[in-house]
Amino acid sequence: MATMIAHELNQPIGSIANILRGLKARLQRGALTVETGAEALERATEQALYASGVIQRVRTFVDQRQPQVQRLDLARLARNTLDLLDWEITRDRVTARAATPPDLPAVLGDPVMIQQVLVNLARNALDAMRGVDLPRRELTIEARHSLDARQIELTLTDTGPGVPEEASARVFSPFFSTRSGGMGVGLGICRSIIELHRGRLWFTPGEAGGSVFHIALPLAAAENPTEEARP
Repeated sequence: MATMIAHELNQPIGSIANILRGLKARLQRGALTVETGAEALERATEQALYASGVIQRVRTFVDQRQPQVQRLDLARLARNTLDLLDWEITRDRVTARAATPPDLPAVLGDPVMIQQVLVNLARNALDAMRGVDLPRRELTIEARHSLDARQIELTLTDTGPGVPEEASARVFSPFFSTRSGGMGVGLGICRSIIELHRGRLWFTPGEAGGSVFHIALPLAAAENPTEEARP
């Protein structure tokens, strides 16, 4: 639990630090406008509120051992994920988009937990593309009905260097990481959260390189909306 909290909070805190460094640098150069400063502070506030939500959700989860289930709009969560990461996306010159049909049915889930998963996977994609010479840097979140029409499948695709073939079978293993200094707990936590919601999380290599992470969650209509998810 301590490892999970450290991993989840390190991301928004790191973003807040980066935003404040950027503000300081602009201020020292005399290049800080009121509009730019207000926008940066808004982004920092969003990250702080996200961190607060993580802490609250962990406390609730420890007490109740189950997520707070409600009907979720995955299209909105996908857009919110990119909004939370807007500063990093702009800094790394990544083209990011959420491609979701307007009539996408609701799924059941805990909004904070599912958001944690999406942010974690998207940040992994940004990390993979950072500092690498690539012809294009793209992050795409897409949603569609699964083949059995009882689930919504969400995919996060990047154009990074991908995962080496010998490592692809171990990406969800505890304490395994392809990044130098990585803790190797993020993907394992993500899978546990999705499985707690009676869903699945898996990885496939991108057709043109990069990585694709798939999330499948049951439709709200296919579950009892009054029943809380069980491990």
